[in-house]
Amino acid sequence: MTLHGDNNRFERRMGGVMFAASCLTVIGVIDAVLTPAAVLIALASQTSAPAGLDAGGAARLIAILGLGWSLAGLMIALAALLRVGCAIGRGLSAGGGTRDQTDEAARPAEWEADAWTAGGPPEAAGRRRTGRELLAAVREIRDLILAAPLDGEDGQERIRAAHQRQMAAEIIDAVNQRQIGHARSMLDNARAIFGQTPTLEKLAARLDETARRCEPLDYARTRRLVDEAALEGRWVQAEAAVRALYFDHPEVPRCRKLWEDFRRVRLHAYIEEVAGLRHWAEAQAAAEEFIARFPDTPEAASLREQLDTLRHNAGVEIRKRCERRVQELIADGHYAEAARVARYLIQQYPDSPQAAALKPRLADFESRAAQRRDVVQET
Repeated sequence: MTLHGDNNRFERRMGGVMFAASCLTVIGVIDAVLTPAAVLIALASQTSAPAGLDAGGAARLIAILGLGWSLAGLMIALAALLRVGCAIGRGLSAGGGTRDQTDEAARPAEWEADAWTAGGPPEAAGRRRTGRELLAAVREIRDLILAAPLDGEDGQERIRAAHQRQMAAEIIDAVNQRQIGHARSMLDNARAIFGQTPTLEKLAARLDETARRCEPLDYARTRRLVDEAALEGRWVQAEAAVRALYFDHPEVPRCRKLWEDFRRVRLHAYIEEVAGLRHWAEAQAAAEEFIARFPDTPEAASLREQLDTLRHNAGVEIRKRCERRVQELIADGHYAEAARVARYLIQQYPDSPQAAALKPRLADFESRAAQRRDVVQET
């Protein structure tokens, strides 16, 4: 398909759309004139009748008049919208917007002249991106007009190419903002949609080159931030930085190692923190998780030696917590719930002092709970 033939077909389409707009305008004007004339004729006929014009007849005439004028306004507005669409399409066509699909391979060079230029303030990049998005939206309108049923596969291919160009531009913007992981995710989505095209291959090569260039600085900056945050206890900020580095450079060994080292150090610090607060149950659970995730580390060997003590302390903590809970429930008169907690403590820790103290009282709890149920049923 030549550019001249594409333009001729585009102009024929625009001529058909303009003819339809003109027809809609004429029909709308005729409707706007004939509707009040018909209403006046009906009004005169009813007023001359012996029964005269009642309220229901007047309401029907007003409704007919409003409906007729609404339809006329709708058709005129639709005609105006079609004219605006034609004007936009012709403007883009005159500016070279309609292109043959064979020039797709040349498009990345045009993108790179703008988007891959190093330096420049972020505001300028944002303005370029906004302008490109607006132009892409207008071109999409143009492409939808071209993709009429008579175009068939050719029109669908034109829209597919426009979609690929838009996704490529978004990938370039993400790389320019050093969002390597985000750009890689969008590239994978584009490959799933379009397959491995020359454009995507070139973007992938550029993305890998940018990732290799940015990785040393990203690693050094993240390592410094993690060291500072760990000393000050700002673990949330440090974790966000390490996670972002791993997301951007998952294939780099030292980035993976930094992520694993951070998770190990963070979990060990948490164990020491909760143990210092005498939250033995949390410390036991975290220690068991640490041993399972990092079994061959010196910290895991040390925790294995402390695990029995942590379990014993956790059991004491749980038993005391259950005992306090039973006392609170009895004070509030919730004997059934107190009996349930007491049975749990006796089953889990049968040889504990708390179990020995609660066993003789369990029957009393259940009896009081039954009495309260009977009182409730009688009332």
